[in-house]
Amino acid sequence: MGNVNTVFFLSIIIIALGYFIKRIGVVTEEGGKALTGVILNITLPALVINTISAIPIELDLILLPFICLIYSAAVLYLSFFFFRKESDTKKGFMCMATIGFNIGFFAYPLIEGVWGA
Repeated sequence: MGNVNTVFFLSIIIIALGYFIKRIGVVTEEGGKALTGVILNITLPALVINTISAIPIELDLILLPFICLIYSAAVLYLSFFFFRKESDTKKGFMCMATIGFNIGFFAYPLIEGVWGA
């Protein structure tokens, strides 16, 4: 477990550095799309695999994936109902956003830095 203040300070520095780089125009919109693609298609799946591979498989936890699937299906159905009058683009975005509750993986490095693996 790392020092909590150090982990938070480094996280704030990284966020501020990213904001500063965008503000001065080093990264364009095209570059931002490329960075997003790398993050979502390479680093996030690698983090998920790294995290899940360390979890011991136990019979007590067998229902968790099914609960997540049922929850996601229910929320997706409700999203289609609530956003049915929106344009297809907005409806698609909103439906994807409502089932994206596992975005906590983006905070995983910070959490692991504070509490350890």
